[in-house]
Formats: sequence, structure tokens, C-alpha cells
Amino acid sequence: MSSLPLRQRARAPNGDELAMIPWLGLLVGEPRERAVAAIQVVEARPGDFVCKIGRQANYWFGVLDGLLKMNNDSSLGFAITFTGVPPGAWFGEGTLLKREVYRYNIEPLRRSVVAGLDIDTFEWLLERSIPFNRYVMNQL
Repeated sequence: MSSLPLRQRARAPNGDELAMIPWLGLLVGEPRERAVAAIQVVEARPGDFVCKIGRQANYWFGVLDGLLKMNNDSSLGFAITFTGVPPGAWFGEGTLLKREVYRYNIEPLRRSVVAGLDIDTFEWLLERSIPFNRYVMNQL
């Protein structure tokens, strides 16, 4: 098991992984090319943090395989799980749009493959692609 942070373990996606990204099929031409060039994937394992409370949001994330949980701590220090994040789900768009820090932790419950699209490409697509905009609006 690697002790490297997730970001340092990230790599370009393969063709099968790209095929699992639901919104990518909506894009053509330059928007698709930019998105494909920007997407990174990583194998996240229990104990890793995909998102951590207080860290600046810089990526829009999607689960390609596995299962993640979104959680936080109560004011009394008890762990609270808000939801599970299954394959096909993308999350964090609201935090990116507001340029906020994460207000929750996202952790894998088992080995999971997670894709990330950096904030600059996310915003570029929002400004130039109506299909991408519609996808993100439906997420919100």
C-alpha cells in the first residue's frame, strides 16, 4: 500500500474509465478534448481522504468504481455519515462554484476508483458548453 497522497498517485484515465463518465459523452470537439486531457483518476483506499474538511476545493469528483461516504463530526464529536456516494455519482460542484473549502470528509469504504476534474477546466466547460452546464445544473 502506497503512502503517497492521492494527488501524487493520480494518473490519466484509460478508455474504459473514460467510458464510465456520464457527462463526457455529452461533449464534442474542443470541450471534450480539454476535459479528457484534464481528467485524472486515482485508486483510493480506506484511510484515504478524497475531500477533507477545511481544505480548499480544487476538483470536481466522480466515482467510477467502489463506494465513498460523505461524513462530518457532530458538535459532540460523534461521526455523522450523510450519504454514500456510488459509482456514477459526481460531487463537489456547489463547493467549487462558491470557491469554498470542504465542509465534509469524503472517504472510501472500500477500494474505489475516483476521477477528478480540476477547477479551471470545470469553469472553462461551464462557460463554453451548454450540455455540461445542463449536467451540472441537474446535479445541483
